[in-house]
Amino acid sequence: MSEVKKVTPEELQQVKDLQNEYLKATFDLGQIAIDKKDALEKLDKSDKAENEAFRHLASLKHKEQELSNILQEKYGSSTIDLETGVIQ
Repeated sequence: MSEVKKVTPEELQQVKDLQNEYLKATFDLGQIAIDKKDALEKLDKSDKAENEAFRHLASLKHKEQELSNILQEKYGSSTIDLETGVIQ
């Protein structure tokens, strides 16, 4: 029967440590990928909300311009005291 060859306990521990570090690095990369996906989804949601807010702002500006034109035709170029409604 031939003699069984074995690595030293220190070498075996080095192999195990390296394998554990490899598994941890792989896990860390997976966690980073999940975190990145979550962040991208939040960014996409934020972008959509921002775009909707800009559309709403543009709509308000359009309504403001229409109202301004109507009031200018009716009262001429002037300012309105927003507390009292008095035209100045």
